[in-house]
Amino acid sequence: MSFSKESKLDILNSSTIEGDCCVLSFLSGLFHGCGEITRSSGKLIASFVTDVKELYEFVANLVKRLYGEEAKLKIENERVEII
Repeated sequence: MSFSKESKLDILNSSTIEGDCCVLSFLSGLFHGCGEITRSSGKLIASFVTDVKELYEFVANLVKRLYGEEAKLKIENERVEII
């Protein structure tokens, strides 16, 4: 495992995001760094690319916490879409 991936996993495993404002900040940083938000057929689609599979569930939990809905994850060629 690379140092970069190990560091990302350490951050994920030791992070607690307490307030909704912090959740928004985390998601904003994630999409600013490795993602995009598009509109297709009237739906917003947020997608990001990462080599850390554990990030998928982490983000899905944050979306559920913030919006009260299950995020639909679509993983294709290392690109994750949250619908």
